Amino acid sequence: MKIKRFVAADMRSAMNLVRKEHGPDAVILSNRRIEEGVEIVAAAHYDESAVQRALEASRREIAPPPPSKPRTAADAVIAAVTRRRTATPA
Repeated sequence: MKIKRFVAADMRSAMNLVRKEHGPDAVILSNRRIEEGVEIVAAAHYDESAVQRALEASRREIAPPPPSKPRTAADAVIAAVTRRRTATPA
């Protein structure tokens, strides 16, 4: 995959640059307004399956571990009653 950053005064000009360099099958990865006008990051020879695999792998690395046991409202009430009973002398 070939990734390149394009900067132009407006979106139309930037898209023309993308099409000229990468052709009609270019994939826009991002775009934003900048001081100079518009920035587009585009890719050619885009392999969607490779990007999906990389995205899934990064999500697995970043995702926090699931809680060991889901907590319900009933669990919270039971915990509060238990704390109250142990804190209050009989």
